[in-house]
Amino acid sequence: MKGFAAILLLILISYAASSQEAMLRLDHVGSFSGGPRDDGSAFTINDKGYYGLGNDLYFQVRKDMWCFDPMTKNWTEVASIPTNARQYSLGFNSSDHGFVLGGILDVGDFTNELLVYDPSSNTWEVFQAPFEARAKMAGFRIGHNFYCGGGVSDSLVHSDFWKFDMHSLTWEKMDDLPFEPRFDMVGFQSNGIGWMGLGQDTNSHLKNIWSYDPASGNWKAIGDFPGQSRSYIAVSETNFGVIFFGGQDENTKLTNEVYLLNTANMDWSLVSDSPSISLRGSKGFTIDQTSYFVGGLTENYTRIDSVFKIQNPLTFQFDNWLHVWPNPSRELVSYYYDQTDLQDCSLLIYDCTGTIIQVPHNNNQFDFSDQEDGIYTLELSCSNKDKTARIVIQK
Repeated sequence: MKGFAAILLLILISYAASSQEAMLRLDHVGSFSGGPRDDGSAFTINDKGYYGLGNDLYFQVRKDMWCFDPMTKNWTEVASIPTNARQYSLGFNSSDHGFVLGGILDVGDFTNELLVYDPSSNTWEVFQAPFEARAKMAGFRIGHNFYCGGGVSDSLVHSDFWKFDMHSLTWEKMDDLPFEPRFDMVGFQSNGIGWMGLGQDTNSHLKNIWSYDPASGNWKAIGDFPGQSRSYIAVSETNFGVIFFGGQDENTKLTNEVYLLNTANMDWSLVSDSPSISLRGSKGFTIDQTSYFVGGLTENYTRIDSVFKIQNPLTFQFDNWLHVWPNPSRELVSYYYDQTDLQDCSLLIYDCTGTIIQVPHNNNQFDFSDQEDGIYTLELSCSNKDKTARIVIQK
């Protein structure tokens, strides 16, 4: 394996440095066609973003759902949920379905309903989760499993933790969360590890963050969020880090801060390019390593319909001559490299153990359809230069 370990280390160091600089670009890319909204639900399917439900400008709880096309920047209304309107529901997705879990209904009741959306038929199915009705849960996806827990119902704050198989639609109760029962947390995954933290309990806002290893079932206290403790944060996962967008602190003060977390070394960066207004209750989704944040509530309690886009100028690449996209990918990964001044080049794919594997390859594209979910490394080896790029497969 030609210089594999050394090259990979250099990649990670270079990557961390670019994250520390947090040179991200924020753009306003129009308005949500469903109108001003906060505390809705969002997910991504087949490179399309979905957003809906939540509370509208007139304090009406909604049941509509909309699809966002990043190529045209247009929103199209899809089927509304077939049950009560709701807010504070947890949105997540598999590779081909969207899910909405729990929430507070328009009649004021908490629910444990699990709504499953199929974009191929534009239909919803309704199921019941095996735990007490609640709202404001958090969770993360690893492979075809979604892990979730916490939340609030009436005056009770929960600490139970569950694994949901998105293929078989079955639930498994895990050991309780190892930290304070809380709601309004953030949840995300990075490199096959889950993360949960921040949020609030019955008395205060919190800022500690924990990681979860699904292989061992163990939790680990990672550290604290660098800003003030807060809730109502929107998060978005990318291959260059996790973006934390807005929120509300323990003094009910809203913020326009945007943070970037590099989970490889727990480096936090405050992004200089942020919204001009402070927001809470926005929702985020990621398409092709671009993060989109929709709606939110301002400091004067006005709901907005703005859509913000956050990009990394280094997206899809680790330097200016080797590009890999989309990343993560379900199956097909394209690549490009500038062949100027390169000699006698070859391409190799390594799995997470450092073993060379054979991946079908045609027209500057690799087909990972026969490979398991995980992290792979593309090595471009030339007689006068070498480079590697990390590829994440998540089906």
